[in-house]
Amino acid sequence: NGSLNKIGFLLDCKLFENFSAYDNLKLFSMYSNCSIENIDQRIVELLIFVGLDNNTKAVKTYSFGMKQRLGLALALLDEPEFLILDEPFVGLDPVGVSILMDYIVKVRREKGVTVLISSHQLHEIEEICDYFLIVQNKHVRLLNGGDESKIIIELESQNEQLKVKLSELTDIDGDKIILPYNIGLLNAVLKNIYLLDGDIKKIEMTDTIK
Repeated sequence: NGSLNKIGFLLDCKLFENFSAYDNLKLFSMYSNCSIENIDQRIVELLIFVGLDNNTKAVKTYSFGMKQRLGLALALLDEPEFLILDEPFVGLDPVGVSILMDYIVKVRREKGVTVLISSHQLHEIEEICDYFLIVQNKHVRLLNGGDESKIIIELESQNEQLKVKLSELTDIDGDKIILPYNIGLLNAVLKNIYLLDGDIKKIEMTDTIK
């Protein structure tokens, strides 16, 4: 039971449609015997984290994307170390997919949670995952086993806004941005450097980080 308590999940999320986001989290904490001591503070923090703070409307008025973010907050309520997301992008429009992807990355980077995602939308998986597998004919085929290759971007200059944005996407060591060999992630990093007036000094790929 101790191990199970460390696992959160977003499967087929069932919500109390006539209650607010806060009340949904409060009710869930009561029924699940949540171990968090100051649960009210925890709920407020999670609603801020998923962008639903100060929202007192009934959940039935929410868009599907907002419901998915509330489901993510529910999954994080008891501070899990491992999070399972089953088809989290199904039913979302492109904007909703992008927003939810950003929150999933935040879960991993800011809360240190390991995330397991099952999805048929392989492009999104490639964008945000370090490792991914494909199941074909009842067999698991390794697509990406954690290639040790890294891309290192050295900046000539950066501002605070750029630094904050890049730290949400990948690791930063001073003026060096370190990211796994992932074209989607590389494109996102380069786009933000361009939009936020960064200046690139050098880009290199290496098998090990010294």
